[in-house]
Amino acid sequence: MSIEKLNAVTVQNAGPRLRKKNPSHEKDFAEYALGDGSGLHLIVKPTGNKSWAFIYKSKVTGNQEKIGLGGYPVVTLANARLRAQAQRDLMGRGLDPKQERDKAKLAIRVEREKPRHTFERLAFDWPKSLARIGTGRGGTTFAS
Repeated sequence: MSIEKLNAVTVQNAGPRLRKKNPSHEKDFAEYALGDGSGLHLIVKPTGNKSWAFIYKSKVTGNQEKIGLGGYPVVTLANARLRAQAQRDLMGRGLDPKQERDKAKLAIRVEREKPRHTFERLAFDWPKSLARIGTGRGGTTFAS
């Protein structure tokens, strides 16, 4: 059984699916996925919100993993296919896409937390350093 590729109309018309015959609450709807093939899926929430996910079996953990690729309609079908291909390329090089994403997030966080020696920071700290010395230019005394 082969999976039919998604098209723009199918993606746009995908909506919540009933879990019960007479829905009265959001819990009566079920989350489901529409596959496009090669790991790309459109996830449809009970609320009707849609997002793209790449689902694959990790060679590292042996478990099925899911990586979000963005929400629809911001991420189009064509863009989601490109993002999924990028994940498959990582797997082709023997890398785990989820671990690579986590490494990239960590690198961004570490870079953001590095102390910065900007002019603004130095100008802000200058009076404090003079207070430790006791006087400023021209003999002016700074209070702590």
